[in-house]
Amino acid sequence: MTNLVQLVAVSFAVLLLTVVLELVRRRRLTEEHSLIWIVGGVALLALSVWRNVLDKAAHAVGVHYPPALLLLALTGFVCLVSL
Repeated sequence: MTNLVQLVAVSFAVLLLTVVLELVRRRRLTEEHSLIWIVGGVALLALSVWRNVLDKAAHAVGVHYPPALLLLALTGFVCLVSL
């Protein structure tokens, strides 16, 4: 991941967290839903800042293609939000 891509990813994660906090402040998003979005935003921020965390996590789980682990995590996140 190049520095430009990393900068865009970090910016997007910070923007997501800012939007969620603003929606909670305006009472457009409830606290229980905001917790899920904040955890997702912090996870996205962590993966954006530390480049090799996804590779190490995929290796620990036994996944050969690290973006597949990210896709699995995002699918689980969407299922959790849907509940």
